[in-house]
Amino acid sequence: MVTTARSRPNDDTGRVATGSCREGEGPRCPRPPVRNRIVALLVFVLQLLVLAFRRLLRPLYDAESRRARHARLARQLLLLEGGPAGKVSSVLHGSRARPSRRKVKIIVNPVSGRGAGLRAIPRLRRGLRELGYDVEIVVTERAGQAEEACFGLESNVAAVVAVGGDGTLNEVINGVGDQPTPIAVYSTGTANCIGTEFEIPREPELFCRMIDEGCAVCLDVAEVVGRRRFHSFAGVGFDAKVVEELSKVRTGAILMSAYIRPILTALRSYKWPRVAVEVDGETIRSEASFVIVSNIRTYAIMEAAPAASATDGLLDICIFEKPGWLALARYALGAFTRTHTLDHDVVYVQGRHVRLSTAADRVPIQIDGDQGGYLPAELRVLPGAIRFLVPAHVQARLTRPASRPQDRPRPAETPTRSRPLAQRRDRAVLA
Repeated sequence: MVTTARSRPNDDTGRVATGSCREGEGPRCPRPPVRNRIVALLVFVLQLLVLAFRRLLRPLYDAESRRARHARLARQLLLLEGGPAGKVSSVLHGSRARPSRRKVKIIVNPVSGRGAGLRAIPRLRRGLRELGYDVEIVVTERAGQAEEACFGLESNVAAVVAVGGDGTLNEVINGVGDQPTPIAVYSTGTANCIGTEFEIPREPELFCRMIDEGCAVCLDVAEVVGRRRFHSFAGVGFDAKVVEELSKVRTGAILMSAYIRPILTALRSYKWPRVAVEVDGETIRSEASFVIVSNIRTYAIMEAAPAASATDGLLDICIFEKPGWLALARYALGAFTRTHTLDHDVVYVQGRHVRLSTAADRVPIQIDGDQGGYLPAELRVLPGAIRFLVPAHVQARLTRPASRPQDRPRPAETPTRSRPLAQRRDRAVLA
């Protein structure tokens, strides 16, 4: 047994005596002061906090390291699937040694869904190659790259797949433009409005089967004239202010919790604008506080436009008149319960061309959940502008044929606003 020499004061003389400190026998060993133990505990806690800061908080602000980490993960996933070990690039191609008459181009947002799109790449690629497709994968590293990757598509591209959220799909739609190549979306974002609207499968195997079936429908898209197209909705009001605040602090993927800080900031500084709304040349309201122009029913996590359809050649405009937080809370509750269109100060109309203007300065507009500039703005519908791949049962439910139609003039007997909507607007005016 190891014996340690200790010095201790003699109880009688006060002299320092030397004794042995053994386990279970001998003189009692002195314990370290309580203060030392407290300091050691504080140092340990401080080390844990530093470690947590470095491991959890730093990636939220270090966008470059996050992009590099996602790009490295993408390369590793592709190499495990038999991809090339070629140059390090944001554009990663499938096998080129075996030419194919069909190819699928996949555009991946690596930060969407905390990397969920990257994790789905191997199964998507394997499933498509088993069905006889060559696969080209583009991993984006900056805003606008997905749009650029869709310029000048080759004739053998069977489909362009956007792997990400509504913002990634928006870029792909703007990049494809008037090209006849079908578009599909594998949703990994926050809201995923289009994926929800058209019941797009999230299982990679089912999604690949949907691509191979080729059930395409011609969907309307809308356009903010002189800016860009959008597939779901545009908004002017408090939602656009929140999106503007979010764009100032956004560094990567968006979660629902990421909206908390922008909402609080907007609540402190927001001033209600008075927006004039003109639909097909007719002034509907001159002092609206909140306007949503929608191409589909789904708006974020609610249905703002219950009568909207992406195949009817019309835009649905929901106009909220009263300003103030109490009115906004009432409108939000009505939208969640799908009863807001029955409110006496809510106007719901349909049309092909919308003009929004205001006398206030720098009133923002949001487009598919991203910042889209400021008023004034003109919006118009582009009927059947894109070919979109959907499941077979969804194609059967939609009315527009799968072949790409030419723009046709609207029949003279078709009104700009359906009769029930016009009657509801008239009742709101009388009230």
